[in-house]
Amino acid sequence: EGWAVSLIQSLSDGFGAGILEPATGIIAHNRGALFSLDPSSPNVLAGGKRSAHTLMPVLVHRADRLVAVTGTMGGFAQPQINAMNLIRAFDLGLDPAAAIDAPRWLVGGMDRQTERHFVDAEARVPEAASGSLAAAGFDIHPLSDRDEATGQAHLIVAGGGAFEAATDPRADGGAAAG
Repeated sequence: EGWAVSLIQSLSDGFGAGILEPATGIIAHNRGALFSLDPSSPNVLAGGKRSAHTLMPVLVHRADRLVAVTGTMGGFAQPQINAMNLIRAFDLGLDPAAAIDAPRWLVGGMDRQTERHFVDAEARVPEAASGSLAAAGFDIHPLSDRDEATGQAHLIVAGGGAFEAATDPRADGGAAAG
């Protein structure tokens, strides 16, 4: 009975591909950066192929009904970020703004593809949580509160004919539902 869209704009890296189209001011993205020249890589450069990229829009359905529209930027940590936000909204009952604003910790961070025995943790992560991670053998890398190094997300929850929308205070952006 309508439309749902999860739209994420991202250039990838600080200035995308470093190319600006002068007449419009549009900056070219850099989504092809994850291609590899290693023939054994799943992201090997090949005709007609798309690389794994770093945007993760999600439509969530339950019993054939749309219940949420969400998405995140956050490199290789996107599944963690989306899972945290959805667990907080649906399992813990937080409204979308509170779910997104809650403290984040990311196993392996956003951009690292090798070493995974560390956790990037915002300063507001409860000591019990960071202590448990440290006791499990993870090195804790402390971050500031609401640090962009833990991604940027949006979340719209649909229920009972109404929508609740929120966007991440870690970045500029907006969420709309109607």
